[in-house]
Amino acid sequence: MRKIDDALLKQKKLENIEEIERWIISEFESEENFLETGFGFCLVEDDKTIVSWCIADWVVEEKAEIGIETAREYRKRGFATLCTAATVEYCQEKDYQVGWHCNQDNEGSWRTAEKVGFVRKKSYLAANGLYKEKEHLLLNAWYRGLILEKPEVGILYINKLLEMEPEQRHYFVYAQLLIKLKRFTDAIDALMKIVKIGPRNPANYKNALETRECFQELRKMKEWKELMKRVNALIKE
Repeated sequence: MRKIDDALLKQKKLENIEEIERWIISEFESEENFLETGFGFCLVEDDKTIVSWCIADWVVEEKAEIGIETAREYRKRGFATLCTAATVEYCQEKDYQVGWHCNQDNEGSWRTAEKVGFVRKKSYLAANGLYKEKEHLLLNAWYRGLILEKPEVGILYINKLLEMEPEQRHYFVYAQLLIKLKRFTDAIDALMKIVKIGPRNPANYKNALETRECFQELRKMKEWKELMKRVNALIKE
């Protein structure tokens, strides 16, 4: 069991680390904000693969909400319960009043909550939405396109984002969607746009390009060398 801290987030070669990063960005906007106010725990197999994680969705003063996820091939083996128990124990040590919400049909979620001591208090109708349009579009592009594996749907959301004032993270998700659609040249063009914008941390950007499995096909292309050449130039500046 590992606490999700700065040391873990720097281990970019861990399989599924990008899933942790996406969760953090969607809920806390940046790793810096998460490390300052958030918390979470994950189970790592053989120091190579993050198999399950439980992370705060939000933290406000003494109250917090947590959520869970387990990599598909590791489900129904009790790993989510272990991560949740570790996270709840942390909340108790910090005197957080911790809550849990999930859809009624998400049996795996509410059963996990009950296993570690949560008691269902209320069922109610709910509507979901985001106040910030950009965050709404990016979250839908990521979730529908990459998590639900419907890249053609994710592209519809990301295209709306690109009509606004696109940021580097928008192009990063866009590139991954294009890879899912096997539009490899367009994916490299999207990654090149990040270079033109100027990544906030060129060294981290280079590390992500070199280590993430999703870019494996792009590394075989001649255009990849030019992309890395420009990234290296940014690091030297």
